[in-house]
Amino acid sequence: MKIILVIILATLLAGCAGSARPNFYRGHYYMSGDSNCRYSSERTDTSINCFNSDKEPTGYRDAMTDQELQMYQHNQQMEQQQNKTTNTNCYRTYGGGMNCTTY
Repeated sequence: MKIILVIILATLLAGCAGSARPNFYRGHYYMSGDSNCRYSSERTDTSINCFNSDKEPTGYRDAMTDQELQMYQHNQQMEQQQNKTTNTNCYRTYGGGMNCTTY
């Protein structure tokens, strides 16, 4: 059951891909900022109306659940870990050997 929930949440978040990210508005987080939700306005206590860059209506989005927000944060952490670069500095020692340090 948990696996199915994770797949559903990942699919929902992937549908908001692009430059969409959680934005806090009136006590809730909403996935917005992408081309289909560049601008937003209040719709209900837990949903927003979305507008594109031409300020044309594109629909609405519900507030993120705690699980969706946690999944987004987890995915961001995983992506940051994958994008970390490592550097290695090597130098010759006095006896002709080599020492390397990776950070």
